[in-house]
Amino acid sequence: MAVTGTHETSGSLAPQLVDVIHRIRTDAGRLTRAWFEQVIGGGLTDAEYVEIVAVVTMTAGVDFYARALGIAPFPLPAAVPGEPSRRRPAAARRETAWVPMIAPEEAAGSEAELYGGGEFVPNIVRALSLVPDEVRMLRRLSDAHYLPIERIPDPTARRALDRMQMELVAARVSALNQCFY
Repeated sequence: MAVTGTHETSGSLAPQLVDVIHRIRTDAGRLTRAWFEQVIGGGLTDAEYVEIVAVVTMTAGVDFYARALGIAPFPLPAAVPGEPSRRRPAAARRETAWVPMIAPEEAAGSEAELYGGGEFVPNIVRALSLVPDEVRMLRRLSDAHYLPIERIPDPTARRALDRMQMELVAARVSALNQCFY
């Protein structure tokens, strides 16, 4: 945060959004509750913040996957017209995270399947639950790139790589991307 000024942009996003995206992507290890509260105080809602975190991190994951394979990044989908639903899950409550979350035992109705019915629900999954569709997207990505979330606690879970190899790759990717979660 020692650098002042504005980011170069195409002008289609508000400068505050560009700065939030930049900080999430390039300096996540130094984000603080005070910074988050300043962002929310600047007009961004907690649900918008959750959606930005989800889109930025999942897009970065897919982009790094393409880079690792030596292929061009996948194109972004075309924007669709209309307004977001802005539906706030009734079960989302403030607990230990910066944003409200849905506790696994409170997931009901249209969120009943959100956590896959397993007993293990990582906090990163819960942290996105204020915007349930982002949890669904994370689950699809986890299923494809790593393991289905409900299989993570199983040390015998494997794919083409055994579990120790998967964890070595995951740890290396996390370290290279400065993932501090």
